Amino acid sequence: EAGTGKSRAIKEYATKNGTRVVLFEATTETSKRMLLVGLENKLNVCFKGSLDDKIRGIASELARTSKVLIIDESEHLPFRALECLRRIYDFSNTALILVGTRKLKNNLTGIGRNDYNEYGQLSSRIGAKWELKGLCYQNKEGLKDEDLKTLCNHFDVEEKKAIDLVFNLARGNFRKSEKLLKRACEFADGKAVELKHIEAAASFLMLG
Repeated sequence: EAGTGKSRAIKEYATKNGTRVVLFEATTETSKRMLLVGLENKLNVCFKGSLDDKIRGIASELARTSKVLIIDESEHLPFRALECLRRIYDFSNTALILVGTRKLKNNLTGIGRNDYNEYGQLSSRIGAKWELKGLCYQNKEGLKDEDLKTLCNHFDVEEKKAIDLVFNLARGNFRKSEKLLKRACEFADGKAVELKHIEAAASFLMLG
């Protein structure tokens, strides 16, 4: 889901691992050509010729440097761009991580599409999937909110009632929780954050 901290997590991973990672952020306008040119720029290479030449060249460079390739906002990529990534993965045998919303799963499997069978080449290569559940989630043991508590503590919010209020307002969404706490700190104006500050902050945000 949006706001669960996906982009924040991979950006921190990319920063910590530096030259071992190639991070590309897709947009709603990213075509297969723009994807390949963007990857060339990230790798500081340029392969002239056809798109096929670019795919093979990028794959060769990834294999040579043993880099991890991460594509953020992957749900925006059209089928042909995903196919380019599939071939890069095949040729390079490098680690490829696609990050996106639930729409990405549908794009990789072709669920709900008439050309469903075409997507088998993509979905059959998925080695593992991981779904971020946000700062809080329910399991058989009850509500798990350690991550929410950690975030609240970062803003010096430790009272259980205050943490519960943040949960009830933001429902465990990382981005919304962080914005709520930042705005509450502004209302507190250097003092300890209280329930009234969180409630005031919530009135300025779209948390529903």
